[in-house]
Amino acid sequence: MKAACTPPLEHCPERSFSVADFHQFGQRNAFGYRFPQLDAALERKGCDPAHCCVAKGRVLECAIRPGLCLVLSDIDVLQPYQSTSQVHSEFAVCFLLQGQADVRLHTREEQILRLQPSLAMSAQYGEGAAISGLHAAGQRLRSVSVALTDAHALQEDSALAACAHLAACHTSRPQVRAWRTSTHVRQIVSGLLQPPWHGPLQKLYMEGATLQLLACGLGHWVQGQAQGQGPDLPATAARAGGSPTARDMRRLEQVRALLHEQPEQAHSLHALARLACMSVSTLGLKFAQAYGCSVFQYLRKRRLELAREQLQQGISVAQAAASAGYRHPASFSAAFRAHFGHSPTAACKRAWVDSLPCRA
Repeated sequence: MKAACTPPLEHCPERSFSVADFHQFGQRNAFGYRFPQLDAALERKGCDPAHCCVAKGRVLECAIRPGLCLVLSDIDVLQPYQSTSQVHSEFAVCFLLQGQADVRLHTREEQILRLQPSLAMSAQYGEGAAISGLHAAGQRLRSVSVALTDAHALQEDSALAACAHLAACHTSRPQVRAWRTSTHVRQIVSGLLQPPWHGPLQKLYMEGATLQLLACGLGHWVQGQAQGQGPDLPATAARAGGSPTARDMRRLEQVRALLHEQPEQAHSLHALARLACMSVSTLGLKFAQAYGCSVFQYLRKRRLELAREQLQQGISVAQAAASAGYRHPASFSAAFRAHFGHSPTAACKRAWVDSLPCRA
């Protein structure tokens, strides 16, 4: 499956993937694969599962630059499977356009998230904990993954080496962070699966799009770590124990209104949970169910919206960053660009242009 970025994924022949194919892919990318239902059934029959078909579709691996890998996938899952990281990866970002996967970070305080088309996942793998993904059968998975994979190879590219260093500086242990994708990001992901050009132009287009996705994923990673918050893990219905009741919604609305009206305050989950008369974990789960994002995702979005308003009123980027709760303007700029699709400086320029008097 290793290939240059031509032809596009849609022009690759559709094929069947066996257990052996998945294991070969895992060897190249340091992932282990398990097929729980298939393994158990074939073990009872004494059969070798290696040649059993587990998926059909297209998968394309692209070496964009030394140490930077892009994987495009469009498959129908025929057998449920679990993928588990086996060794350290510098940094990775995963996007789904169709389907879903349950992702677990196997630490003492196990973290679980459901990755789906409205979300992306930034991750840093390590020796301290494994990250696994469970993919259900009977679904079509269309995904794009971008990874910084080889620390030695990255030294050949100063920009990518700096990206890996930036990710490592903001955590000393394996972590996953889910974040809600914007329309702009989803368009970039779709463009990689169906690039508008061919030949040299396609290669250039895909390199640029891959770097944009890496920047977005790293920006959200740095943003969350700089604010000293844990990973954003939207709840799944299985963990939440059902949808919020009418009484829950009234309490949750109190929390949301407080975040909306007083975003400048240093809110804590414990204080917000007391306001909602819930435990911290219940608040996190039910808030995500009610509003489609975590408590701190909502707060960051609100702070960024206020920062944009302030920039349009003429304050500096540094002042807007401090107002939004960011210790470093660079982290603020990355988060701002990821959310709005343009830089804080561009917002200032637009406001300045809009303020010019019209000429007859």
